[in-house]
Amino acid sequence: MERVPLTLLLFDVDHFKTINDTHGHYTGDRVLQDLTERISRHLRADDVFGRHGGDEFAILLPGMDEADSSRFAETIKIEIEKGSIPGHDSSYTIEMKWPAPQRRAKKRYGLDFQSKIIGVSSPAIR
Repeated sequence: MERVPLTLLLFDVDHFKTINDTHGHYTGDRVLQDLTERISRHLRADDVFGRHGGDEFAILLPGMDEADSSRFAETIKIEIEKGSIPGHDSSYTIEMKWPAPQRRAKKRYGLDFQSKIIGVSSPAIR
């Protein structure tokens, strides 16, 4: 079985509750749509992008090593900085996190990052 790098990016929309409370849920929905459109422009065919919860999102990037995923994360952050709250003169930002690079994950957990992710996934998708 070929081993390939795998990156999981996790991020949330900063102060999303405040956006909803200040501008209404319709505007909050439009922020999420804008965010989705901006990120989707940068995804490859095998990338998986989804909403993890309220204002939290995840992007699974198969085949991206540490350097590539860091560049991708920076590209996404720059793309979001270009955005604004639709219909308002305000912008929104994201906070992005991603797990420890593969070499630290191997040292810490005794296995590679791909195995760690697969190890916590549903047995039905293995």
